[in-house]
Amino acid sequence: MLYNKFICVAVQKKKKKMLYMKKLKCWPNQEKKKCENNFIRNGSLLQEELISFCKGKNLPIHVFSAKQVKKMSDFSLSQLLEEDAHFRIYRGTIEDDGNRTVSIKKYFSTITYVGIQEFPVIVYEFPDQGCLRNYVYRDEGTLLWKHRLKIASEISYALAYLQNGFHRPVIFRNLSSKDVFLDKDYVVKLTGFYFSVSIPEGEVHVNDAVVSTIGYGAPEYMASGRLTAKTDVYCFGLLLLELLAGCSRFKLLGMIRDHNQSIEISMVVDPAISTQVEENGKQQQLNDVIKLALRCSVSNEDDRPSMIDVATQLKKILHSI
Repeated sequence: MLYNKFICVAVQKKKKKMLYMKKLKCWPNQEKKKCENNFIRNGSLLQEELISFCKGKNLPIHVFSAKQVKKMSDFSLSQLLEEDAHFRIYRGTIEDDGNRTVSIKKYFSTITYVGIQEFPVIVYEFPDQGCLRNYVYRDEGTLLWKHRLKIASEISYALAYLQNGFHRPVIFRNLSSKDVFLDKDYVVKLTGFYFSVSIPEGEVHVNDAVVSTIGYGAPEYMASGRLTAKTDVYCFGLLLLELLAGCSRFKLLGMIRDHNQSIEISMVVDPAISTQVEENGKQQQLNDVIKLALRCSVSNEDDRPSMIDVATQLKKILHSI
């Protein structure tokens, strides 16, 4: 599931009613201009495809003025929901929409590696259950097995849609638990598309700068900047392992290192999952998900399943008795 209600907000700068991007001093002028043009063009292409897909009705992208955004929140610490190295997410309210609660992502630092110094503010649906990262790190308690399986299935569906729902396949590139939010029914909301790239029509890969989160990038991408559909499969495999283990991949990799590479994922499965699975007779489900996670995260990209295959298998596992 993608964030598909409120999406992009281009905040006005001075009197310009357009996306504002400040030039970077560290980039050659030609490269800065190219990056800015690519950013605007890719956003326009996506919007055109969405308009076509929606046939002009119920378009999921709404543009708010800077005045409207400021009215939604005072951006105080009391409204802070999440923060990262480059952005903070605040709680906000749209009074003109029945006091609807929303989350507002506000970028505050330079993102030099994608050529953008000031990024638009983005308004999302409010995630009642918060960020998946908080559950993986146990800040928000533990997740039931049925919820973990549902979450994994919906993430795989979203990635499969990005790769197959547009004329040019979209590679998310930097998937991690901090990019996944959950609504009141644990429906997945995928965010963090600022690293995403599209593969040109007729091609099977694209080369770009390596900007993946440490420990999350596929080996071939980290080595050469080569991105394919299998890049997201690898990232998804690692995220699936985190869901199974109930801990970050860094802790998981540390366990593997401490056991001289001989540890199996079944040895580090979250005890809460093991108990639930045994009580509900879902051991085969767990075994199938473990096997799938390991297939997705192999080093050789040719040995990984496609994202459609992953989504199909998880859907079957989810509905299995």
